[in-house]
Amino acid sequence: MTAQTNADFADDNAALFANATPMQLAYMAWLSFELKMLRHETDLPGFTPDGTFAESFHFPVGGSWQDVAPASSRAETVLRAVGVALPA
Repeated sequence: MTAQTNADFADDNAALFANATPMQLAYMAWLSFELKMLRHETDLPGFTPDGTFAESFHFPVGGSWQDVAPASSRAETVLRAVGVALPA
C-alpha cells in the first residue's frame, strides 16, 4: 500500500476540505492521534480535561481567544518540532 501524501488527500477531498490547507489537515490529524494516544496511555478513553494550567494559552485571563494567534499558525512549527517529515 502506498502512503497518501497531504496533497493527494487534499486533491481527493477538495470539495469537502475547501477551507483547509494540506498543512491544516495534517495538523488536525496529528492532534487527533496525539489525543487518542494520550487517552490510551492514561486509560481515560473519551476523556478530555478542561481547566488545566494550559487553558490560558488559548483563553488568556482578561482577554479573548481572538487575542491569540490562530491554531493554524502553529501547525508547521509544531509538526517540525515533534519530528514529522513534511513534504517538500
